[in-house]
Amino acid sequence: MAIITLFTKRTVTFTSLQASTSEIQTYVKAVQVDQFRQGMLAVRCHSRSIDANCSIAVTAAVTAPSAEDPSANFDSAVIGTATIGNGTTTTFASVALSNMGGYLKINVVGTKGSSGTNITADISADLILTP
Repeated sequence: MAIITLFTKRTVTFTSLQASTSEIQTYVKAVQVDQFRQGMLAVRCHSRSIDANCSIAVTAAVTAPSAEDPSANFDSAVIGTATIGNGTTTTFASVALSNMGGYLKINVVGTKGSSGTNITADISADLILTP
């Protein structure tokens, strides 16, 4: 088993989003996972101010970086999403991952529904992997 820290505690803010939109921020462009078969994306929510109809999610997608074209994104569909919503009970979110390929790209996605203003949280994330 291996634990890879994706990012330590940090504040993510999506308060300026327009209604019914999302914003994607890339936090890890490519983390190598080719020696592992499965894993878990674990997200801790240290504190938050997230209104109803809003959320912050951490996603994992298979990617294939290339030395021949390092600025290009060769990403597939998202294979796992761990979501932190409004309220006070969710302090940990996780999702099982399989079919991870050689590399994973980690994004943080802020989503504002039809209403709401506050979309801010202090989060951290790890990958827990098994061979």
